Amino acid sequence: MASSATKKAESTPAKKEPKKISVVKYIGTSDVRIIRREDWDAVGDDDHDERVWSATNRWQIGVDKFSDAALAYLSEVDDEFVIVDLAVDLTPEPEANPHPDITY
Repeated sequence: MASSATKKAESTPAKKEPKKISVVKYIGTSDVRIIRREDWDAVGDDDHDERVWSATNRWQIGVDKFSDAALAYLSEVDDEFVIVDLAVDLTPEPEANPHPDITY
């Protein structure tokens, strides 16, 4: 017969390890920071569209959106940006019981 601890462990889904992603985070004082296509051209990266950092994207954009030249500029030249590793928990939350007085 299984113990109650074993039963609980069997009924509780295993928590996944957080996924790690890297982002370019804007740490300057402006509400919005924009780097236009012409600005990218000036730093030797002619393969980028405009990028906008704002509250909408929490002032961060994934590093996978940038070329090596753009990342070099953002991390080594412009001191208003940092590259940050984030841990993102993608485990879905269990659904709340909409009727607590009813046992499913």
